Amino acid sequence: MKPNPNAQTTDWIVVVENGTESWMNLQAAFGKLEPKIETVHASNGTTALSYLETCLLEQETLPRLILTNLYLPMREDGLRFLSALQDNASFCVLPVVVLSASDDPADRQEAHRRGASYRVIPTDPGKWDDFLRSIPLRWNEGAARK
Repeated sequence: MKPNPNAQTTDWIVVVENGTESWMNLQAAFGKLEPKIETVHASNGTTALSYLETCLLEQETLPRLILTNLYLPMREDGLRFLSALQDNASFCVLPVVVLSASDDPADRQEAHRRGASYRVIPTDPGKWDDFLRSIPLRWNEGAARK
Protein backbone atom coordinates (compact mmCIF):
# COMPACT_ATOMS: atom_id res chain seq x y z
CA MET A 1 0.00 0.00 0.00
CA LYS A 2 3.00 2.36 0.09
CA PRO A 3 3.43 4.95 -2.64
CA ASN A 4 5.70 3.78 -5.41
CA PRO A 5 9.19 5.18 -4.66
CA ASN A 6 9.98 5.15 -8.40
CA ALA A 7 6.88 7.12 -9.35
CA GLN A 8 7.43 10.62 -10.63
CA THR A 9 4.71 12.18 -8.50
CA THR A 10 4.66 15.46 -6.68
CA ASP A 11 2.12 14.35 -4.10
CA TRP A 12 0.07 11.39 -3.04
CA ILE A 13 -3.29 10.74 -1.43
CA VAL A 14 -4.91 7.88 0.45
CA VAL A 15 -8.27 6.64 -0.79
CA VAL A 16 -10.21 4.61 1.78
CA GLU A 17 -12.88 2.79 -0.19
CA ASN A 18 -14.33 -0.67 0.32
CA GLY A 19 -16.19 -0.67 -3.02
CA THR A 20 -14.20 -1.84 -6.02
CA GLU A 21 -16.21 0.17 -8.56
CA SER A 22 -15.85 3.46 -6.67
CA TRP A 23 -12.11 2.86 -6.19
CA MET A 24 -11.69 2.15 -9.92
CA ASN A 25 -13.64 5.32 -10.82
CA LEU A 26 -11.54 7.44 -8.45
CA GLN A 27 -8.25 5.97 -9.60
CA ALA A 28 -9.10 6.41 -13.29
CA ALA A 29 -10.34 9.98 -12.84
CA PHE A 30 -7.33 11.07 -10.79
CA GLY A 31 -4.98 9.38 -13.26
CA LYS A 32 -6.51 11.43 -16.05
CA LEU A 33 -6.97 14.73 -14.21
CA GLU A 34 -3.92 14.76 -11.94
CA PRO A 35 -1.34 12.30 -13.31
CA LYS A 36 1.34 13.54 -10.90
CA ILE A 37 -0.77 12.55 -7.90
CA GLU A 38 -0.34 8.96 -6.80
CA THR A 39 -3.38 7.32 -5.24
CA VAL A 40 -2.85 4.70 -2.54
CA HIS A 41 -5.81 2.45 -1.72
CA ALA A 42 -6.97 1.13 1.65
CA SER A 43 -10.13 -0.98 1.80
CA ASN A 44 -11.05 0.08 5.35
CA GLY A 45 -10.22 2.55 8.10
CA THR A 46 -8.15 0.09 10.13
CA THR A 47 -5.85 -0.57 7.18
CA ALA A 48 -5.54 3.15 6.46
CA LEU A 49 -4.68 3.97 10.09
CA SER A 50 -2.11 1.19 10.19
CA TYR A 51 -0.52 2.54 7.05
CA LEU A 52 -0.45 6.12 8.37
CA GLU A 53 1.11 4.93 11.64
CA THR A 54 3.77 3.05 9.66
CA CYS A 55 4.54 6.25 7.75
CA LEU A 56 5.14 8.02 11.06
CA LEU A 57 7.31 5.22 12.46
CA GLU A 58 9.42 5.07 9.30
CA GLN A 59 9.51 8.88 9.07
CA GLU A 60 7.90 8.86 5.65
CA THR A 61 5.88 11.72 4.25
CA LEU A 62 2.20 11.61 5.13
CA PRO A 63 -0.36 11.98 2.34
CA ARG A 64 -1.53 15.42 1.35
CA LEU A 65 -5.17 14.33 1.38
CA ILE A 66 -7.40 11.49 2.54
CA LEU A 67 -10.51 10.65 0.56
CA THR A 68 -12.79 8.22 2.34
CA ASN A 69 -16.16 6.60 1.99
CA LEU A 70 -18.35 7.03 5.07
CA TYR A 71 -19.84 3.54 4.82
CA LEU A 72 -16.85 1.20 5.30
CA PRO A 73 -19.07 -0.88 5.03
CA MET A 74 -21.16 0.47 7.91
CA ARG A 75 -21.58 4.15 8.76
CA GLU A 76 -20.16 3.53 12.24
CA ASP A 77 -16.93 2.21 10.66
CA GLY A 78 -16.43 5.43 8.72
CA LEU A 79 -17.27 7.61 11.71
CA ARG A 80 -14.84 5.63 13.88
CA PHE A 81 -12.11 6.18 11.25
CA LEU A 82 -12.80 9.93 11.14
CA SER A 83 -12.71 10.13 14.94
CA ALA A 84 -9.39 8.26 15.05
CA LEU A 85 -7.90 10.73 12.56
CA GLN A 86 -9.22 13.69 14.53
CA ASP A 87 -7.90 12.31 17.83
CA ASN A 88 -4.34 11.83 16.54
CA ALA A 89 -2.08 14.90 16.73
CA SER A 90 -0.21 13.90 13.56
CA PHE A 91 -3.26 12.99 11.50
CA CYS A 92 -5.73 15.70 12.54
CA VAL A 93 -3.93 18.22 10.32
CA LEU A 94 -4.49 16.14 7.16
CA PRO A 95 -7.35 17.33 4.95
CA VAL A 96 -10.08 14.69 4.79
CA VAL A 97 -12.94 14.59 2.31
CA VAL A 98 -15.76 12.10 2.79
CA LEU A 99 -17.11 10.88 -0.54
CA SER A 100 -20.48 9.20 -0.13
CA ALA A 101 -23.54 8.17 -2.10
CA SER A 102 -25.63 9.32 0.87
CA ASP A 103 -27.12 12.79 0.82
CA ASP A 104 -28.49 12.36 4.35
CA PRO A 105 -27.91 15.63 6.26
CA ALA A 106 -27.06 13.62 9.40
CA ASP A 107 -24.15 11.96 7.56
CA ARG A 108 -22.84 15.35 6.43
CA GLN A 109 -23.21 16.77 9.95
CA GLU A 110 -21.37 13.84 11.58
CA ALA A 111 -18.52 14.08 9.05
CA HIS A 112 -18.19 17.83 9.65
CA ARG A 113 -18.29 17.29 13.41
CA ARG A 114 -15.28 15.00 12.97
CA GLY A 115 -13.37 17.56 10.93
CA ALA A 116 -14.01 16.28 7.40
CA SER A 117 -15.48 17.88 4.31
CA TYR A 118 -18.40 15.97 2.77
CA ARG A 119 -19.25 15.43 -0.89
CA VAL A 120 -22.01 13.33 -2.45
CA ILE A 121 -20.57 11.25 -5.28
CA PRO A 122 -22.25 11.28 -8.69
CA THR A 123 -24.40 8.33 -9.68
CA ASP A 124 -23.37 8.74 -13.33
CA PRO A 125 -19.80 7.41 -13.87
CA GLY A 126 -19.40 9.94 -16.68
CA LYS A 127 -19.54 12.77 -14.15
CA TRP A 128 -16.59 11.60 -11.99
CA ASP A 129 -14.06 13.81 -13.81
CA ASP A 130 -16.09 16.97 -13.20
CA PHE A 131 -16.81 15.89 -9.64
CA LEU A 132 -13.13 15.42 -8.76
CA ARG A 133 -11.86 18.60 -10.41
CA SER A 134 -12.68 20.72 -7.36
CA ILE A 135 -10.99 18.43 -4.84
CA PRO A 136 -7.36 18.88 -6.00
CA LEU A 137 -7.95 22.62 -6.39
CA ARG A 138 -9.12 22.96 -2.79
CA TRP A 139 -6.28 20.75 -1.56
CA ASN A 140 -3.63 22.66 -3.55
CA GLU A 141 -4.91 25.82 -1.89
CA GLY A 142 -4.18 24.29 1.51
CA ALA A 143 -7.74 23.25 2.33
CA ALA A 144 -8.66 23.00 5.96
CA ARG A 145 -10.42 19.89 7.16
CA LYS A 146 -13.68 21.69 7.84
